[in-house]
Order: sequence, then structure tokens, then C-alpha cells
Amino acid sequence: MNSLLDGAFRPKEGFIEFSKKLEEKYKNLGGELRLNTQVEKILVENGEVKGAQLKSGEKIFSNYVITTVDPKVAMKSMVGLDVIRSIDKKYAQKVEDVKMSTSSINLSIGLDDEIDLEALGMDCGYNVITTGGDTYDRLFDDYERGEIGFTDKRFHLGVVCPSLTTGGKPNITVRVSPVPLADWF
Repeated sequence: MNSLLDGAFRPKEGFIEFSKKLEEKYKNLGGELRLNTQVEKILVENGEVKGAQLKSGEKIFSNYVITTVDPKVAMKSMVGLDVIRSIDKKYAQKVEDVKMSTSSINLSIGLDDEIDLEALGMDCGYNVITTGGDTYDRLFDDYERGEIGFTDKRFHLGVVCPSLTTGGKPNITVRVSPVPLADWF
């Protein structure tokens, strides 16, 4: 929530132009983009990261590997608990004990300048729309079983209004959680 309130913005040139500018900057710094490429394994030798192996079998060597993949997937599947145990048994146990937080789906929407969020009752930075009671707990239980518990009678979502705290053009982010990733495409 804080990242939305503290860092949300509406790019002047539009969202597509923003990603194109990031790509341009990355390439100008010597980066190479490989779209539709799957990393199969994080390479570790003598306790140090050496790079990544792609699903194609190609190996890319690097001093650093940064991943935004689920940490349990990265550590257990891409590095391997056997490799981690050989380096640090205590850390391997921490990986085993990690309990993932829920996933969410965020939909960020830029609004017309004339829309007055305060007049619509969205006068705080974070608004919750829920069926109440133990809704979130029940949705979380379903999430842990890998099930989607949302129905038209059970839902919990947040409506974040970053522009009310950061200023600028009106925008909202609708956040739906908890959502298991297993059934989403």
C-alpha cells in the first residue's frame, strides 16, 4: 500500500512510452533483453552465484543474479536445496520454513481530470470494499489451499487513491487479494 501511495504516478507520455524509455535506457547501458526466455537454473559454484542457465540449455555467466520469482521457487527449484544445504544448513531451513504472503492483482487506472475522488467518498488514501466479517481470513485459507475463494457473495478488495496523497492527476489502483496464482493465466 505504501509503495502505491508514496511512489504511484501517471506517466506524462503514457504507460507504453514509459516502458519503451526503460528499454532504451537499459540497452544504452549495454543491457540485452531476451523476451519469451525462461531461466531454468541459477548457477552456483563453490558457494558463489555464477549466472543462469536458460531452458534452451544456454548458460549466461554473471557476477550477480537478480530475480523477482517467488523466493521458494528461486531457492528450491532454481538453485536447489541440496546446493543451499551444502553452503548453509541454517539458511536452507529458513527457505523451507518460508510462508509466502498472498498474491494480489493490481489494476491501476488513470482518471479524467474532472473526476473528484473526494466527492465520491474516496477521501482517504486506502479504501476497503469487503463483504466483512471473517472474509479476509476465509479468502486466505482458500489461498493457502491454492483455491480462489472469491464469489459475488465473498470478496475483499482495496481501492487506493495515490493522487489524493501525492497530488497530480486523479488515479486509483484496485487491489484484489488474496489470490492464488495456480489458476491464473
